Amino acid sequence: MDGLSLDALRKMVQDRLASVSDGQPLSDLDAALVRFALACSPFALHPQLSRSTAQDALRAGATPAQLHTVVVLVSGVGVHALMEGSRLVDALCHGPEADAPLSRDQQEIWDRHVGDRRIWKQLDAQVPGFLKSLLRQSPRAFESFFPSMAVAWQEEALTPVQIEMICIALDAMQAQRYGPGLRLHLDAAVGLGAGRRQLLQVLDIAAAPLPHPGIP
Repeated sequence: MDGLSLDALRKMVQDRLASVSDGQPLSDLDAALVRFALACSPFALHPQLSRSTAQDALRAGATPAQLHTVVVLVSGVGVHALMEGSRLVDALCHGPEADAPLSRDQQEIWDRHVGDRRIWKQLDAQVPGFLKSLLRQSPRAFESFFPSMAVAWQEEALTPVQIEMICIALDAMQAQRYGPGLRLHLDAAVGLGAGRRQLLQVLDIAAAPLPHPGIP
């Protein structure tokens, strides 16, 4: 399977936003929060850049709670390794059994956490088989997945649109380019009222290459 280049990623986003109204430009605060998220992400982990972008965000009106919620949100980026790795290990190690129906116990766990909830149906559409692969291989990891994904939302320091824009930036940055997550968060942001103009500005910020100096 071919990868996802920056050009292909941008075209995908533009096509998905073709019918979305332009709306307002990205605010200085939101742009600063996005830059801070990218700087402190595991794909950059840049102490000096993290400090300067955090200071920019504070000058733009960010609160300490907002900055820390960004950090909490960024810490969840590793979930994409869980998504892709769980499907890979399940397919490699269990072969045809990877598509087998859930057991009775597994189905009870599934119904308790997933059921008919729209958000998890949307995730399953973008990353098919991930949730069932995770459940089959580790019910404990499966049950831990849901509360871990909810923390940034429960903090209530960032608006839902801010969370989605930060997730879009993280999924679109050069060192990641994770199409399934990008589509999921892009659709969610549009559903929350984000306009085409601000979302393309987020994409422009994410497209800039970031140094990764390491931490001694």
